[in-house]
Amino acid sequence: MRKPIARTARWRPACASIALAAASVVSTLVVAEVALRAWEPAEWGDEPSEMLARAAGRFPPPFAGTCEGAAPQAKLGEIVRPSPDPDLIYELKSDVDTCYYGARLTTNSAGFRVTGGIRQPERTDAYRVLLLGDSQTFGQGVPFEQTFGELLASSLAQRTTRHVEAINTGVDGYTTVQEAAMLRTRGLALDPDCILVLFVGNDMDLPAFLLEPRDFSLRHWLLTDRLERLIALAEADDEADAIEAVTATERSRVPAEYAHLVGERAYRSALRQMVELADDVPLVNFADYSVRRSWRGLVDFQEGLGILVPPFDYPAGPDYWLSEENQHLSSEGHRVLARRMLAGLEKVGVCLPSTS
Repeated sequence: MRKPIARTARWRPACASIALAAASVVSTLVVAEVALRAWEPAEWGDEPSEMLARAAGRFPPPFAGTCEGAAPQAKLGEIVRPSPDPDLIYELKSDVDTCYYGARLTTNSAGFRVTGGIRQPERTDAYRVLLLGDSQTFGQGVPFEQTFGELLASSLAQRTTRHVEAINTGVDGYTTVQEAAMLRTRGLALDPDCILVLFVGNDMDLPAFLLEPRDFSLRHWLLTDRLERLIALAEADDEADAIEAVTATERSRVPAEYAHLVGERAYRSALRQMVELADDVPLVNFADYSVRRSWRGLVDFQEGLGILVPPFDYPAGPDYWLSEENQHLSSEGHRVLARRMLAGLEKVGVCLPSTS
């Protein structure tokens, strides 16, 4: 009977070591999970519909003469309101005059970004270029007169005696689906002579305010999300695959009722809508599809629809950013973008007003 007792005694230290190691691992994971939950922005736990509903009753701080230094800055939830159109989701509030990311923001009665006091479009005889896009088209952090739309309109005006207007309908966070909805609900009523779309890499993602709130219940570990992303990144062959991996993580949080707004299928559908809406108005899409391999077949698709896709390189890199933290285009980035757009229009021979 002594041998079994001795064998049991030998196992006790080993079992204790295993238990101690397991407890240590569990404790480490629990501490990491608690830290991650504390670090995650609290608003991610809000219901998206509630966040957007609150935007309707919030208002930005008024412009006080400068947007530099400690001047109060508006937030996105203060300059937008819910849209009655289910695909537009939200739109800029009308008659806003505030500071936003260090630049003055004024909107007209239609809710488009304009210079202070000007109500565009104001002349029925003008040559109108309708701009569809997101925060880059909107011009986050850049004075309105230095946005690529205004610079492009100025260049086009030198070619003709007609008044040239660039109507900026860009809004922070917009996707191509929202841009198609903007064209349908408000853009065509402005009787544009040309429609320009600026595609940015996140235009296939979900619009702002619609991400599924993160599950903070004990049934779900945020560490799992992080580990899945790290594994996907480790398995990526190049930068294009890495971008796809990160995007896929966010798309997994798309509510089912908004699935039609996300991904390449939604992007293609939105482009078809734009073509149908534009009819005989030239539609030009400035898109740099070199970032992801999966996008490279989109040029042939659009040309088959009648969309013009000029050769185009998006200004990228720190020389064109507002800062390392905010990689939206600076004034210099907008200037380069406007020059490249003009070259693209000359290449395809459209959206160039006649000299008389």
